[in-house]
Amino acid sequence: MNPDEISQILSNHCSLVIAPAGHGKTEMISEFTKHVEGTQLILTHTNAGVEALIKRMRKNNIPSSKYRVFTIAGFCLLWCKSFPRTSAIDQNLDPLRKEDTKQYYAQLYKGAELIFQHLWALDVIRRSFSGLIVDEYQDCLVEQHKVFFGFSKVLPVRA
Repeated sequence: MNPDEISQILSNHCSLVIAPAGHGKTEMISEFTKHVEGTQLILTHTNAGVEALIKRMRKNNIPSSKYRVFTIAGFCLLWCKSFPRTSAIDQNLDPLRKEDTKQYYAQLYKGAELIFQHLWALDVIRRSFSGLIVDEYQDCLVEQHKVFFGFSKVLPVRA
């Protein structure tokens, strides 16, 4: 990314970068993270995506203090398991049991959305991160979008 592109993205509280497969979006995320202040929360869909992003950050010598990478589900699970009453999740549902999978993930994202409606949770996010980057945003569910929308109250969101 060149300085003008970074400046353009930074000029908006929420930004969306649209590019085809193979365009270098992972490299763009890495370059952006390198040049912005603070720690970026980077969310993606798969463990392979997490590994690819971390590998690129290391290749580009970006200090690990500049980013935290999670799967979207893993990040939501961390919060829902930490605050089960606030998230109102049914802890008896098992994502590995086929008949529970769809309901499990629906409640996971709804639970995270409920948590991030609270100012105390958003304050933790605001104090921990300077921005949110969502990788492969086009693959997000509406329920995941609602979680990111909550973050947009306290963080710049880039997708």
